[in-house]
Amino acid sequence: MQAPAPGDCIDVPILFAQHYATRMPRLSALILAARLADLTDSWLEVRCCRGVAFLPLRRLAMDHGGGRSVREVVARLRCHHCHAHPALVALVGDPAGSAPGRAGAPPGWRVVLVRDPLARIPP
Repeated sequence: MQAPAPGDCIDVPILFAQHYATRMPRLSALILAARLADLTDSWLEVRCCRGVAFLPLRRLAMDHGGGRSVREVVARLRCHHCHAHPALVALVGDPAGSAPGRAGAPPGWRVVLVRDPLARIPP
């Protein structure tokens, strides 16, 4: 087999990569299935009609049991004002780095778990 000349296209089969991508579960699904005790260094960012709240998973695990799944907790979340489910729930590493308007805070990671496209989220 001859080496390709510079600039030539190399035909590489990508069947494996496509198959792997279709079989890989979404990150949000993995997080929702995880136990609270496994994610105690993270926070839930919850957005609803009144703004944003950050809930430490360490505290939720202590108060409600570390064996509960993140999905169970998210399903029970309600707004104190309108009693609706949150418009957005995300897992964040540091609330100071993920919150809008926090100038100077280092950027953090954020994985959106639940998003309601019809809900009105305040800026």
